[in-house]
Amino acid sequence: MSFPGERSGMTAASTNQWFHKNIGRMETEKLLVENTEDGSFLIRKSDNVKGAYVLSTIYQQRIHHYRIIPTEDGLLSVQAQEGVEKRPFRSLEDLVDYYSHRGRGLVCPLVRPIAQTNEDEEPPDSDDEHELDDGNREEKIVSKFLLASLSTLTLNIDSDDGFIDRLKAYLTGDISVDIQSMVSPAPQLTHLKLLLKEDCEIIHKGLDRLMERVDLLQSLFERAGGAKEVGKRSSLSRRRRSRAGETDFDSLSLKLRECSESVQSLETTSFQMLRELSAGITGQSRPAGSLGQVAPLVGGPPNNTPSNGEQEDEEEEVEVMFETKTEGLGHGRKYNIAVNLAEGKLTFKKHGESNSSSYSHQQVLQLIKSRSKEQRLGILLAGQNRKDHNFINMQAREQFCQLIQLIRNRMKAGTGMDQDSVSIFVGTWNMGDASPPGDISSWFRSAGKGKTLPHALAQPHDIYAIGTQECNVSEKEWLSKIRGTLKMVHDMDYEKLASQTLWGIRLVIFVKPEHINKITHVQGSQVRTGIGNALGNKGGVGITFFYGSVSMCFINCHLTSGNEKCSRRNQNYYDILKGMGALKQRKLNQFFLTNQFHHLFFFGDLNYRVDLGATEIVEFAKRENHGSIFKEDQLRKQMEQKKIFVGFGELISACVEN
Repeated sequence: MSFPGERSGMTAASTNQWFHKNIGRMETEKLLVENTEDGSFLIRKSDNVKGAYVLSTIYQQRIHHYRIIPTEDGLLSVQAQEGVEKRPFRSLEDLVDYYSHRGRGLVCPLVRPIAQTNEDEEPPDSDDEHELDDGNREEKIVSKFLLASLSTLTLNIDSDDGFIDRLKAYLTGDISVDIQSMVSPAPQLTHLKLLLKEDCEIIHKGLDRLMERVDLLQSLFERAGGAKEVGKRSSLSRRRRSRAGETDFDSLSLKLRECSESVQSLETTSFQMLRELSAGITGQSRPAGSLGQVAPLVGGPPNNTPSNGEQEDEEEEVEVMFETKTEGLGHGRKYNIAVNLAEGKLTFKKHGESNSSSYSHQQVLQLIKSRSKEQRLGILLAGQNRKDHNFINMQAREQFCQLIQLIRNRMKAGTGMDQDSVSIFVGTWNMGDASPPGDISSWFRSAGKGKTLPHALAQPHDIYAIGTQECNVSEKEWLSKIRGTLKMVHDMDYEKLASQTLWGIRLVIFVKPEHINKITHVQGSQVRTGIGNALGNKGGVGITFFYGSVSMCFINCHLTSGNEKCSRRNQNYYDILKGMGALKQRKLNQFFLTNQFHHLFFFGDLNYRVDLGATEIVEFAKRENHGSIFKEDQLRKQMEQKKIFVGFGELISACVEN
């Protein structure tokens, strides 16, 4: 038996070491995960391109696929990729022999062939996932994969207490129980949490002691400031002590959040109290650079001050002063920044100079908080370059940001001004591991329902969110292609905002250049939902950001395939939303991800099917009886039963023209 590209003199035995005829991508990746040694490889027939093959190898725990295509003269060549020389071969055997040496363009040499599976088995669906014969085989694959990954890590932790040994024991044993729990109605990571039980108990005790002392200091400063409800603090302490016996993993995050809030509250109270005491002792007014009458401006008149209109008018005219310093070569420059709430403007004045520069709140394009230095704030003004200002401390920086936001809120409330309206293009494309056509401009000229606008009528959108699945194009090449296509269609250089890639699942977001300064708090995350939630062939990637004060979330996914696996697709959906913890906003952490954003777009290859035979679907389509087809749509049924996508609306878009 022979196949295209095989030499007439090549024996079946030599080929059978690495050639797998009837397996799909899913089975390929299972075999490579089981054979984690660098350079393990196999070759299979391509599912999508007739006469082509796919070379798959593993290197540093990552799987790499290379397409082998036939040339016009009947030779074989690895499809051109960066670093891979386009070279023809008479046979697959010659190709394998050539790439078994280093420096030939592949990610690693081909050194360890993976023996083929039973050729008599039925070829699996290239897209569908199939259950493994052995009920425990999936857990064993995940265990082996994680152990191999652990061996590649540089362990910078104290292992004297035997933690690493306990971790290895967990990965070879109890992890299977946790994996099986994932399909139950109430999944639990019981044995994983037991690994950290002793450490959690130590942290719980330390947090209890810290919060008791924070409460004592908080009560002290509140009493010194004349507070009348100091007792509330002690009742809070009692609630915490009543939970002191809860030393498990689950209650730790709650206690950490309470502790963080208490420390922040103490810092704010003590800072304000000591400022007031220092001013009262010296008999002087607040020095330049202090927070001025910030609390009265934000929350009402100060204690023991009559709350009348005259007093409020006086407070509105007060300019809150901040001292800052910019960094530069040799030495920085000192500034006084005055914030006027009534007029809604900022005034910058350098020390030692009489001239000053004033800007309205609308000219403040962006405030960028530094993560490395808590007192630093980047201020971007219209027509100016960004300048980093160092405030006297983090509290001053936060007060400044709050005042700018307060000005904007007041101005909008008084004028009825609303956020800018923006148009968003959301596209999804399962590329099937094939290279995209040379021209994809029709995709970005989509008018819906299969119609495409001519170039002259295509309107540029403000934001483009492009999701792809089974994408084998490099991220650099794909970004370049999208940017070039948008330039061709709209004659505009769009800015890349962010991108996220998980195996073949990718999400990229482009925005108009004039909007880039309106966008803040960009975050990304990814979730695997392949076998044992360890493989990334299925899963989701997400990106969130704020456009002004409006929060947006985009999630691109590739869910489990197969007609009979509707419930598993539903579980994929919830696993993705639950696993995107990095996208959550801290203040809304207790809410489900779908309730944390003003706008959430969930798209991709959802893989829900129609519960009809192919013949029935064709007949209904010929008679244009689309209602009968939609009636059997699995996704529509699940949404109507409130099992998935509750509160979502479905958007239908056009496809790229051939």
